[in-house]
Formats: sequence, C-alpha cells, structure tokens
Amino acid sequence: MVKTRELKPEEKGGIVALLNNNFINAQITKRIKIPDSIVPTKRKNRLLIREVMRNRRAPLRELTSNVGFNVSTTTASNYLHEAVIKSHVAAKKPFISDENRK
Repeated sequence: MVKTRELKPEEKGGIVALLNNNFINAQITKRIKIPDSIVPTKRKNRLLIREVMRNRRAPLRELTSNVGFNVSTTTASNYLHEAVIKSHVAAKKPFISDENRK
C-alpha cells in the first residue's frame, strides 16, 4: 500500500503554478520530491489498460506490478473504470439435484 499524506495549500498552489507553466509530471515530481513511480502518468495508464486487455482474468494487483505501477488496487481500478473497463463476476449455475429435477 502506498502511504499518502495531505498536501499543504502552499504545495498545492506550487503544483498548480507548475502545471500552468507547462511543466510535465516528471519535472514536477523532481521539484517537490515525490517518487516518480507513485505519480500516475498517461503512459502508465495506457500500459495498464493494454495489460488488462491482454490478460482479462489476471488479478489487478498482479497486472499493476507487471506494468510497474506502484499504486493501490483501488486507484488502478478507478483508472480502468475511467477507461470503461469494468470487472464482472460470472453468475453461478444453480446446483439442481435429482430431487429438484422431478
């Protein structure tokens, strides 16, 4: 699990200012000292979606580790929901005994 902390208003303002000056995520993370593996980028999101489409039955935790996406499964699931990729659980066929068949 990735440990998170609440950003201070000054930090939030600094990030917004950097984004307004067309800095990319990598430059912003270096300036405010956030590990690059934590920050989701568009490229990592695409890699995650591609990996999910290749192997639909694999657990999400396994898929995120294959991509090198160090976020929680909830965060990864949210990215997949934004890309309209949802998980479904197959309905079980009811057990019909010999007595119930009659």
